[in-house]
Amino acid sequence: LMADAFRNAWEAEGGQVVQQIDVVEGTSLDGLKSTLATYPADFILLATNGEEARHIRPNLDIATPTFGFSHIYDGLAYDPANAALSAVQFVDLPWVLKPDSPAFAGYQKAAAELPRGEMQRWFALGADAYRILQVLARQPLQGTVINGLTGKIHISPTGEITRELALARFSPAGILVDHLP
Repeated sequence: LMADAFRNAWEAEGGQVVQQIDVVEGTSLDGLKSTLATYPADFILLATNGEEARHIRPNLDIATPTFGFSHIYDGLAYDPANAALSAVQFVDLPWVLKPDSPAFAGYQKAAAELPRGEMQRWFALGADAYRILQVLARQPLQGTVINGLTGKIHISPTGEITRELALARFSPAGILVDHLP
């Protein structure tokens, strides 16, 4: 699903997907390695969760830029198991990546008892949905920007909502945030 959504968006913007390899149970990771050596890629997108990515990544060329979605990150800033994902870049919510940011001080107490990962993502989504409703109720048909827990949220005068996520990467020292919107 994630791979197909990416492919459709990439091609809609004029990009070209030369090869898509689905790694399923029973896929030979040595075969994957030789396929990628035969057909080098400009970049690799791991459209999978962290557990599966940790098994796949050691079989990929470390020199090829590799990316993932938020599903690749479990919310633990430092997890020794993520060493296999070193240099993989991914997008995620600012709240998940930097929950102790002073910008989020008003939400930290409310979310303190929630486990890391998906519950934190749902919390951020709910908080931002509430803020969007407040803005739309006060300022209908006016463009605005909200620096939210889920990212920088742009609301156009016509009501179209877009969001800019944070960019981070795995490193031996843990998660490094490269860009907060």
